Amino acid sequence: MAFSALLDTCVLFPMYLRDTLLRLAAADIYQPLWSTHILTELHRALVRQGTTTTDQANRIIKLVRSHFPDSEIAGYEPLIPTVTCHEKDRHVLAAAIKAGTALLITDNTADFPPAATLPHGIQVLTADQFLLELLDASAGTVILTLTRQAERYKRDPKTLDALLASLSRAGLRDFTHQVRRQIL
Repeated sequence: MAFSALLDTCVLFPMYLRDTLLRLAAADIYQPLWSTHILTELHRALVRQGTTTTDQANRIIKLVRSHFPDSEIAGYEPLIPTVTCHEKDRHVLAAAIKAGTALLITDNTADFPPAATLPHGIQVLTADQFLLELLDASAGTVILTLTRQAERYKRDPKTLDALLASLSRAGLRDFTHQVRRQIL
């Protein structure tokens, strides 16, 4: 695996985006990272938004942990008071620093100003930017993974085009546009 990336709660929350990010990690394109705090936030968000029941959210977290047992970062808590990003997201930056990763993937980029991240050698990318980078580096693997992802759904979307439409609605407009350009 070439590199790692810490995934913030906001990119793990939307189902199709979470599934895409984790399937690409399972394809060994990158190593996903998170903290207990991030997974706890994810659980709360899934239940709070009414997207899942508590039991379903428990199952999602259990599956994430079982499929990626080396992805959970521990021991970052002492770093939380030392970082200068938005207070509610200090645990995210602290986990990225502790992990030694150069990438933090979030759609809340304003909470992670360069003055807070660059001294630690961490680049902040949106999910759309990150997936574009993965597409540029491994287009064949990304497109094959997306195709298989769409085929595995029992309900919609069952086609690559339908999956891309769902991902575009989730904010991945540039990524889905580039995938469509490559498959046509």
